[in-house]
Amino acid sequence: MNDDDNLVIRHLVALSSQVATFRAEVKAEFVDVKGRLSSLETQVVGIHRELAGIQGDIAGIHVRLDRVDGRLERLERRDELIH
Repeated sequence: MNDDDNLVIRHLVALSSQVATFRAEVKAEFVDVKGRLSSLETQVVGIHRELAGIQGDIAGIHVRLDRVDGRLERLERRDELIH
């Protein structure tokens, strides 16, 4: 083997080492990003549940307001306040 062959082999070994290091860094970052995404998905599910609960509460309030409105109309009619 001549010096040129040895130089090429050394460069290939160095390049291979750099690629391996880069792959390990990318893999670690990918694992971190996956963890963060999973956390965000969990939070979004929680937000959806809370919104559903709020919408249910609002619907209940509307029902109660409709009942109060009906009672008020009956009282006004009974007292002949509405013609």
